[in-house]
Amino acid sequence: MKIANLMFACGRGGVEQAFLDYCEALRLRGHDVTGFVHPDAWAAGRAQAMGISTVAVRNFGMYDPLAARRLRPHLQELKPDAVIIHGKRALTLASRALDKTTPLISVVHNYWQPRTRRLSAIFCVSRDLLEHMARQGMPRPRLFHIPNMIHCERPFAPPAWHRPPIVGAMGRMVEKKGFDVFLRALKILVQEGCAFDAVLAGDGPERSKLEELSRKLGLADRVRFPGWVEDRESFYRAIDLFCLPSRHEPFGIVLLEAMAHGVPVVSTDSEGPGEIIASADIAVMAKKDDAEALAAGLRLAMSDERASRERAGRAYGHVRASYSLAAVAERIEAALLIVVQPEA
Repeated sequence: MKIANLMFACGRGGVEQAFLDYCEALRLRGHDVTGFVHPDAWAAGRAQAMGISTVAVRNFGMYDPLAARRLRPHLQELKPDAVIIHGKRALTLASRALDKTTPLISVVHNYWQPRTRRLSAIFCVSRDLLEHMARQGMPRPRLFHIPNMIHCERPFAPPAWHRPPIVGAMGRMVEKKGFDVFLRALKILVQEGCAFDAVLAGDGPERSKLEELSRKLGLADRVRFPGWVEDRESFYRAIDLFCLPSRHEPFGIVLLEAMAHGVPVVSTDSEGPGEIIASADIAVMAKKDDAEALAAGLRLAMSDERASRERAGRAYGHVRASYSLAAVAERIEAALLIVVQPEA
């Protein structure tokens, strides 16, 4: 099939990574994929580096009156069998630019309601999101559970822990990610006499507040803020535990990354992580928005390296079986065939 894959956000996060993963997964299944991006987007450079055919469409938001006109001739020339979109901006612009017959599919990464009847299908990254969309009135035959995916080719071979152990966290620094809770949990561990170092990677509007909170909590000599990490491989090799402290997390791609790298995980029970983990045998879970509970989870993981590594091994197998690029690519293709060829 010939697929147009649209994503016009300019940030750097889970939606942008999912756009790139869809391009790669569809190519893996032998489909002809063209990515549509904002020319200034981080994902634009990444897509080109991956050898993905891209079309740059400048726009100034979902209500840009000229953007749909810029997009329309590109879609008319391509004549795709289906159009996949990521995010509200791409949905709005594609709905205005696309003809009425080409299937339009939205990959939903968050708890919002697509306000258009033009959609042929919605791919939901979690079962909880699928149920949310059903409650919003979307017909169930149009809803598909397609989780995010991860490269999982490396063997499970975690190195020995550092002394003291290093705890890592990473993501966009916004309130819902719970990094303030992470820092408060680390403060509790310091008060209990636990030895550790920590690294909080990423960036965002809350970064300066988090750095100030770290200083106020007396963690400046324990917690590093390196910003966005380009070399994810080196990041995961450099830490012994990964913590996902989110208050609200529809999926949690960094959780899969950590598990695929064989790093033991401590996570809150927010929406996506709760579904991914599903079993206490593959990670330590803590109540969300609760620094004491998170500290207890980190303490448990730190206190028994062997048990943590065994959980990490089971998590690696779980991710490889259910969330690898190859496994999810098959699910995407199967759903596309249902949408594009409903009579078959």
